[in-house]
Amino acid sequence: HGAQAEYIRIPFAEGTLYPMPPTLDLETALLVGDVAATAVFAAAQAGLAAMQNRNCIAGADAVNDILQLCSLREHERHVASKNPDSLQVTVIIGCGPVGLLAVAMSRCLYVLQGASADAQLPVFALDSASHRLRRAKEWGAHVFDVSAADMASIRAAVSRVSLEQGRSGRGADAVLECVGASSALQSAFELLAPGGVISSIGVNTDAVFPVSPAAMYNKNLTFRCGRCPARSLLPATLFLAEFARDKLGINIRDVFTHRMDLAEAQRAYEIFEQRLDGCIKIALYPETSEHRPL
Repeated sequence: HGAQAEYIRIPFAEGTLYPMPPTLDLETALLVGDVAATAVFAAAQAGLAAMQNRNCIAGADAVNDILQLCSLREHERHVASKNPDSLQVTVIIGCGPVGLLAVAMSRCLYVLQGASADAQLPVFALDSASHRLRRAKEWGAHVFDVSAADMASIRAAVSRVSLEQGRSGRGADAVLECVGASSALQSAFELLAPGGVISSIGVNTDAVFPVSPAAMYNKNLTFRCGRCPARSLLPATLFLAEFARDKLGINIRDVFTHRMDLAEAQRAYEIFEQRLDGCIKIALYPETSEHRPL
C-alpha cells in the first residue's frame, strides 16, 4: 500500500528491489517505480509497443511487447520496425502525473518504432488545468482544454489528424484514460474510432459503467484495464526514462513541481488536492535528507 516515512521495514523486499543505474537521479527513480511504470502500462495496453505488428490490437502479451521492444539494440529496432508511413493516433485523457508521463512514454514508443524524434506526433492530451496542458504541450502533445472545447470539436481535430496519417479518419486508434471517472470513460468512447482500444488505468469506483454493452459491441472496441505490474515493467520503464531524457529532451522528473519536508505532508496533500500554485506532483523529503535538490 506504500508508505511515506523516513524509515520503513519491508518484508521480502528483495522480491521487488531493482538496481538503479548511476545515471538516474533519485526523483526519476522514484517515478520509475510508481507513476512512470503505470504510464508505460497504459501505453502497452493500448498496443503502442506493437504498432508495426498488430495495428493497435492489444492482447495479453502487451507487457512482453514493451519489454522486448526496449531490450532490442538500436540497429535491431531499425530492422524490426520500418519507418511508419502512418502512425496510430493516440488520445490521453487526464494530464495529472500519470497522464503527463503517458505523453512522454507514448512519444518514446513512437520514436523507438521509426518515427522522427523532431516530428509533431499524433498524440493528443486533454485536461482542464492550464498548467498541466502547458507541460503536455512542452512534451510534444496536441492539447485541448476540455473546459473550453466540446467533445465534437475535439473529435473533429483528432479525426483530421487521423486522415493525415492515412488512418480511418473516424477518431483515435487508442485512448488512454488516466482519470478514473465515468465522464472520462464516456469521453474516451466518444473519441475512439471503430475497432480502437481504450486503455483505462484510472481507478473508477462508480457502480455503473457509463457506456452500454451494446454501444461497445457496435463500435467493436477493445477495453483493457487493470493494476500495473510495476516490478515486471521496471527494466522497460528505466530504459524509457533515460531514452526520453537523452533522445527527446524530456526529463520526467519535471512532473515534480513542489519539494517539501516530510513534516509538511498534510499541507502538501492540501496543495495537491486543490491544485494550488500550479501543483502537479510533490516530492517529500525527510529533513535529514542529503539528496534534496537545491
